[in-house]
Amino acid sequence: MAKISVSLPGEYDQFAISNLFEELFYNRDLNETVNANNILSFQTNGTTQVTVPHGLDHIPTGWIIIYKDAISDIYDSAAADSTNFYFKSSTTGTNFKIMAF
Repeated sequence: MAKISVSLPGEYDQFAISNLFEELFYNRDLNETVNANNILSFQTNGTTQVTVPHGLDHIPTGWIIIYKDAISDIYDSAAADSTNFYFKSSTTGTNFKIMAF
């Protein structure tokens, strides 16, 4: 079994991470959560919105960055819907991989 170690600065962050792991691993079937189809790759275009099709059979409840090739962040520029995520970024041209759930 993999061990996950997280160092967080504040109690709020620890609470948020706890809720995230509860959503990922307790409220869902693990096979549904960790699936190659849930891994999405895309490139950012700075403050221009990027539309990323998710292919899930439901409106996503969240996502986690699992890879990025530069110092950059992404954020939801609009709420995800039944077909897409909508992101903006702090940089242009950064490649991201996220796990959607």
